[in-house]
This record gives sequence, structure tokens and C-alpha cells, in this order.
Amino acid sequence: MDLDRIGFVTAPLVWHNVAELHRDYARAFEGSDVVPSPDLVAEVSDFTVEAGRNATARLLQLPDPPSAIFAGGSNLALGAMAEAKARGLRVPQDLAIVGYTDSPLASLVDPALTVVEVPARQIGLQAMHVLSELIQGKRPRRRRTVLATKLIVRDSCGSHPLG
Repeated sequence: MDLDRIGFVTAPLVWHNVAELHRDYARAFEGSDVVPSPDLVAEVSDFTVEAGRNATARLLQLPDPPSAIFAGGSNLALGAMAEAKARGLRVPQDLAIVGYTDSPLASLVDPALTVVEVPARQIGLQAMHVLSELIQGKRPRRRRTVLATKLIVRDSCGSHPLG
């Protein structure tokens, strides 16, 4: 797979959390001679399957389309998969796809979608703690919390777990 042909389907890069995800996408190229092409970044306005399809269609119409897509949401990744299949592409042989965040549907589609799982429950608990402080009239201290993610390798990326 060409390392320089990895597309990124994402919400607007001006969103703080999305900008961080984009930095991590670019960081994946570090140590190589490849500079990620801005043409391979397709921004969408929402996290729907249809938005993922439309963004993937734009990427696949490029003169040198991507051989892989990293989607910043499971619905976007499912849309990427649907668009690839609609165009007669085989996933992962012709186009590898990985999503960010897991979804109950991710393991049910064919091929099953490889995802980066985020700790949604922990994120919700942290958000509720901050909200509780605000309701109590407290001013929560600003802090950056980084929670661990987990790669769940399934079939859509063309790789399989060891063992």
C-alpha cells in the first residue's frame, strides 16, 4: 500500500478535537519521506453515512485516488465502505478503510470494519463531572485529559491480528 495515498475523511479541521486527530494523521507519516497531501483530506459537515459516501466519492475521483481511507467517525467509515462497494471496489483489496470510534454496526458489515475505539463511557463521566461542577457554581479548572484508545483490527484494513 502506498503510504502517501492514505485519505482522511473528517469533520471540519477548525474543530479543536478534529484538528488534533488531523495532527495525528499527519504524525503517522513521520519518519518517512512522504508529506501528506492536502488533496487527500475530505472535510464533511456532519457525521452521517451519506457524508462519508460523498467525501469518499470526492477522494476516489482524484487522478491518483487513495489506496486507504482513515475516517474520523464510524458512520463516515461505513459511508466510505458503501461508496467503495458501489463503485465496484473490493475492501480491503482495492481500498483499505479504518474508522475512528467503534459502533455496533462496525463488526456486522462485510468486511467487518477496523476501528480505533475511544473510551466513550470515560469521556461521558468526565463531561458529567465538569457539568456537575458548573451546576454547583464552581469554576472547573482547565485541564487536558488524554484517555487511552484501542485499535480493533478487523477485516477492512487488510490486516489480521497476530495469534
